[in-house]
Amino acid sequence: NGYMIPLHSTGELLGIAHFHRPEKRDTSDYALHGHHYTHALFTIGKKESDSDGYELKRISNEFLFRSIFSPTEEIDGDIIQFASGLDLVGSDKHGKLLISYGINDCEGAAFFLDMQVVQDLLLDIGDANEVVDLMEIANK
Repeated sequence: NGYMIPLHSTGELLGIAHFHRPEKRDTSDYALHGHHYTHALFTIGKKESDSDGYELKRISNEFLFRSIFSPTEEIDGDIIQFASGLDLVGSDKHGKLLISYGINDCEGAAFFLDMQVVQDLLLDIGDANEVVDLMEIANK
C-alpha cells in the first residue's frame, strides 16, 4: 500500500500489506466490499542473482490495529482498516515508523511504532516463495 520506506541499514524497502477476511468478500451487513482486514509488514530487496529485480526478504505475522473507538477495556479492532501511509522519523534502527490508516472507510488515524519493534517483527523468509509458505514461516 502506498509508499515504501528505504531501510538504509539493510538496503531493503519496507512496506505494509493488507488482507481481507474472509477470503470470499461478498456484500454483507457490515461492508459493501469486504471486512475484517489484517496487515503484515514486509521488506523487499535487490535479487542477489539479478541486479535489476527485487524479491521479498522479510515479513511479519498478520496483525490489526487496536480500535480507538472500543467502548470497553477489551482490546479489539475495527472491521475495516486500510493502512495507506508510512513514514520514517529518524533512523531505521532507532527511529519511529509513522503508520496512517483509514477506519471503516470513514475516518483516519495515525500512530508511531518504534523501529526496533518493527525490526523485531520482521522475520527472514529464507527459501520460501509462495505466500502460504511465507505466512507459515511468520506463524512460527
